[in-house]
Amino acid sequence: MILLDGSRHQFVKHNNDLTIDSFEITNGVAGINAISRHLCYVGGLDKTFHKAQDTRTPQQSETMLTIIHEVLAYAPTIQIAGHNQFANKACPSFFVPTWLKQLGIPEHTIEWRNLFR
Repeated sequence: MILLDGSRHQFVKHNNDLTIDSFEITNGVAGINAISRHLCYVGGLDKTFHKAQDTRTPQQSETMLTIIHEVLAYAPTIQIAGHNQFANKACPSFFVPTWLKQLGIPEHTIEWRNLFR
């Protein structure tokens, strides 16, 4: 989890390899938890807490990008997507593929499909 100031809170430790061991499984998206890592940030709703809104602070965006680069260093062929591409949900309140492309993340790692349909 990325806090508002950009600091990280790691709920589940992982050993930075390509295998998701049973102790590393987190429950982010039903059906793919055993083959995926999950990243989240504090926020994602407007001030009324009723509508999805991209509320990432610059610090959160920077930390998110840092984590993505860390993972790509040991897993350069992964596919990166947002929760909203796997379930009919708003989170993370922005379209991850567009953001990644704008930042120059390698195209082969960006998952563009909506996979819940």
